[in-house]
Amino acid sequence: MRFFPRILVLLIFCCVSLSAVAQTNYEEAIGSFVDEHNARVSMRNWAKTETAPVSLRINDRNELEAFVDNESRLRITLQRDVATDMDELFPYNIDSALIIITNETVVIIDPVEKIHFALSLNQEPRLPEISAEPTLLFEGFGLTRNWAKM
Repeated sequence: MRFFPRILVLLIFCCVSLSAVAQTNYEEAIGSFVDEHNARVSMRNWAKTETAPVSLRINDRNELEAFVDNESRLRITLQRDVATDMDELFPYNIDSALIIITNETVVIIDPVEKIHFALSLNQEPRLPEISAEPTLLFEGFGLTRNWAKM
């Protein structure tokens, strides 16, 4: 029984260490993606990144909406023509998502479930290179961002 607390502490330490390594990999991939994007566009269109809780859903108009629970209460909407097979994933909630916003694409990363959502105006958008993790791409003809500052 004396070894149980030590094993528990070791297990917790390993989990925290693995989480920190995964977060570092995200930071590296996101950092290089943002740097590459910003080098291609004017300062006015630079990528924005943030971490916040996110809720994704399909609304009554068949739009994919992402509600970012930050101080600006950001709502991102992708207007689409048709539903897809992936629509059954929604609603989907992320407690602490990594979010990248560019002028043509929004990438929402769930670091816990290791899944990424890309809402884009392009069929083949440039995305961060995070290996061995699935990215679900949703295309549309309109991408809006609405801030509801309180």
